[in-house]
Amino acid sequence: MNTKSLVFALLPLFILGGVVYYLMGPGTSFLYTTQPLPSVTVENAEFKQGQIIAHIRNTGQETVTIAQADINDRPWEAVVKPTNILPRLATADVIMKFPWMLGVPYEIGITTSDGTRFSYEVEAAAPTPEPDMEQLSYFALLGSYVGIVPVIIGLLWFPFMSRINKQWYNFFLSLTAGLLVFLAIDALKESFEITESIAGAFRGEVLIVTATIATILVLMMFSNRITTKTVTAGGMEVKTKMYGLSLSYMVAVGIGLHNLGEGLAIGAGAIFQVVYSIFNWMNKEMESKITAPHNIAGFIVGIAIMYLTGLLVAG
Repeated sequence: MNTKSLVFALLPLFILGGVVYYLMGPGTSFLYTTQPLPSVTVENAEFKQGQIIAHIRNTGQETVTIAQADINDRPWEAVVKPTNILPRLATADVIMKFPWMLGVPYEIGITTSDGTRFSYEVEAAAPTPEPDMEQLSYFALLGSYVGIVPVIIGLLWFPFMSRINKQWYNFFLSLTAGLLVFLAIDALKESFEITESIAGAFRGEVLIVTATIATILVLMMFSNRITTKTVTAGGMEVKTKMYGLSLSYMVAVGIGLHNLGEGLAIGAGAIFQVVYSIFNWMNKEMESKITAPHNIAGFIVGIAIMYLTGLLVAG
């Protein structure tokens, strides 16, 4: 790329950047014909020994000043760190020394200098867990029960799976796809529920959909790369497909990403990509159409198993 082409490529970006800077700065009046209202979001609250810490963020367009904090509509002395003057999207901690009681509901209020109050409800107060070795050991043990033990049990089915015919093999693959689709839908549901506690300025719903689609596309790209293997035949290089190995990798990655609590949307996208890989592999390697009766039956049975399992766990 020569210098002239580079200039033509960067010039629109510089102009666009200047327009955005102007509209977000001196030209704000073009975007907002009225005075923007303040908006402060209490993102979460920590309950520690003898004190409550509210983590807040200014999600409005203008700089705000935190003037007061209250608990259950009762003004309470508070310290705001690092400062009570918050520019747009800035965060702060509101620390209140308060003798809270376990299991009691509380409403935390934050009032700005113009008298606008924002609230955050806690259904039942509980101590915020502190990371330590005991907690780490507990989660490691729980991870073993949930992740390692079921895989070992599943491997015991290998002799059985190696002896069944192709139709039953496809049935169990479709059943697996049904299990995974249920997990993906459940992960998306949880993701959208989490957005209720996220400030609207961050467009949580849009981020979830975008992250899901991007994850599917990225994993499909990597899947296509690892499925292709170049071999030499008759003095010529020929590209062959390794669907079985690729599918194994994708299943492992998809389930692993799903288990990341802070990446539900990414996990859902990964699982949808795994389901696509399963059906793609069945179609190309097993010559089995998705619409075959045994495949549809397996898919429905997989979803039913997850649904009934959810009912048992919830009950």
